[in-house]
Amino acid sequence: MSWKRKKEKISINWNIDFNLLNTFAYKTAKIYDEKMFKNIDKIRKLRNQIHLMKLEDLDRKYSKKQLDDIFEISRDLFKIIEKNLIKNDK
Repeated sequence: MSWKRKKEKISINWNIDFNLLNTFAYKTAKIYDEKMFKNIDKIRKLRNQIHLMKLEDLDRKYSKKQLDDIFEISRDLFKIIEKNLIKNDK
């Protein structure tokens, strides 16, 4: 069996839909499991609480626990990405 590479031009919309990106990574690309999907979604929701363009009343603070959780989830995500990059590089 052989594969042909096909070069396609795509346009990139810089208004990133983090929910769509997270859903793609979980369901389509299967980069991570449901637990990581839910953890990343928690970060997305926290981010949306302080996003300037979405809210009339801004919540500009994260608690120490929220920040610790965000960094722990981010660290785990980077490990998954690194593992997949190394696996796909071979």
